[in-house]
Amino acid sequence: MLNLEEKLHLYFGIDLFRPGQRSAVEAILAGRDVLALWPTGAGKSLVYQLASQILPHLTLVVTPLVSLMFDQVRRMHTQGIYNAACLTAAQSREDNGQVLEALRTGYIKTLFLTPERLNSDEFLVRLRGTPISLLTIDEAHCICQWGHDFRPDYLLLGKAIQVLQPRSILAMTATATPAAQEQIAYLLGLQNPLRLHLSLDRTNLHYSVQEISRLEGRQIALQHLYRRGGLPAVVYINQRQECETTARYFCENGLQAAFYHAGMRPDERQTVQKRFLDDELQVITATTAFGMGVDKPNVRQVIHLTPSGSLEEYYQESGRAGRDGQEAYCLLLYSRQSFERSFTQLEERYPTPEMLAAIYQALWSCSPAQLRQHFLSLSPASWRQTLNAVLGYNYQNGEVQQPQRPLESVNAYLDYLYSNDRQRLQAMQNYALGTRCRRSLLLEYFGEQTTGFCDKCDVCRPPAPLYKPSTWKLIRQKAQKWASYLAGGTMTPAQQG
Repeated sequence: MLNLEEKLHLYFGIDLFRPGQRSAVEAILAGRDVLALWPTGAGKSLVYQLASQILPHLTLVVTPLVSLMFDQVRRMHTQGIYNAACLTAAQSREDNGQVLEALRTGYIKTLFLTPERLNSDEFLVRLRGTPISLLTIDEAHCICQWGHDFRPDYLLLGKAIQVLQPRSILAMTATATPAAQEQIAYLLGLQNPLRLHLSLDRTNLHYSVQEISRLEGRQIALQHLYRRGGLPAVVYINQRQECETTARYFCENGLQAAFYHAGMRPDERQTVQKRFLDDELQVITATTAFGMGVDKPNVRQVIHLTPSGSLEEYYQESGRAGRDGQEAYCLLLYSRQSFERSFTQLEERYPTPEMLAAIYQALWSCSPAQLRQHFLSLSPASWRQTLNAVLGYNYQNGEVQQPQRPLESVNAYLDYLYSNDRQRLQAMQNYALGTRCRRSLLLEYFGEQTTGFCDKCDVCRPPAPLYKPSTWKLIRQKAQKWASYLAGGTMTPAQQG
């Protein structure tokens, strides 16, 4: 009989499994599908990495982030597991060619790739006839069309699965409601999967919410950064310009801060991320573009200056605090106007029935690129949403194309997506305005039973009030005077006035 603990120590130098890991590996080795809902830090990657070394044939790992692939391959190589590699456009053609050759000879046991790569016909043809022991879908919530990290190519994985016929499928995520879990299982075609649900409760995290006026957010955030929870910290903001302005404000007030958003060049983002990971920055102000796949264990605070679009998004972003298991703080700042603006922006993401009908009619004679010039009133997000619904997710901007679905079907589909988005935003608002235990509201949203009391949120244990901005300025002045006196000044702070 296989001794899994022995294999665990052999490959990773670890003597004991974490909760759920052994059950998942045993199920995979028995040829069973697995759906794992595990929190960040629960050890998801070890499951497929260990299984890949025991199974006889290839393990494919689908992940949405190239940086995550490189990190996992590097760690496996550090452990002496050299039969792991990744295929990505970020590598040179020569490097990818070497990986493909090693794949052809059977040397590669664990291959990391994006869903876009796996879905390409060229790659599927190359893999045809190759036995696949395990197909792992990381961040499986990306398959949900109304999910917070939806990636269209995840929807096409069902086709790839039919071609590859893997012996087992492992779907893993940290953020999926019960309804999302069912959609994941259905779209991936999981056969009687073993469902392994670990509690999403991160007991070292303190949750709090504070209502603010529209203008005082930066000041309140600065006070928390200096006084409560410590540094380093991530401050999330949903507007790029505000992200940059806030980073400059923190720098002007004595913090080492920088901003991060999708409008920056890739090399600029990589530089900022590396500086933050290397503790050269105390604070990073970021849009949702920052976070997935970033492994920084010592983040002491995650502050949201603007609310997330859903509790899934908020749980994932706030969960980047305290990955080292030490105490950390998650603060949501909101104003009534911020939620009003969020609901307005949600309305703008979807076309009216009249606009959709006009687009539908014009598509018979125009290419999507030409058509865009006639519908500039639609926001870019609404435009993409509309074309995805009408043409499907594989359209060419330069070609005239016929709609793929009847108009009535597209209207119903967009209504469905809008309804789900609105419900998720409403749940975020209910969390902010709620008077119940914050942790309970979060966990119950993901289907967990709770006691209703955590003793680690602002509802169960209200924190001491922070000073007003004017008082905070006075405290900083007095602190500077004390510092001058302790450094050798001749007058005490009292004598200085």
